Amino acid sequence: MSALLEAIAEKQRRDHDLAVDSNRVVATAGATEALLLTLLTTAKAGEKVVIPTPVWPQYRLQVTK
Repeated sequence: MSALLEAIAEKQRRDHDLAVDSNRVVATAGATEALLLTLLTTAKAGEKVVIPTPVWPQYRLQVTK
């Protein structure tokens, strides 16, 4: 897994001139999982979350469950 995270960090450095440390890279199975993990680590229960439209139905479910 560390080889994947380093490859992602290197791509960001090469393609976008971003200084990315592979220790700060997370690989997920897709956007839905990435958004759920982001919500779980940044939003607290009861906080309001803005969901832009059009929206994939899963996004609303992640916020309401």
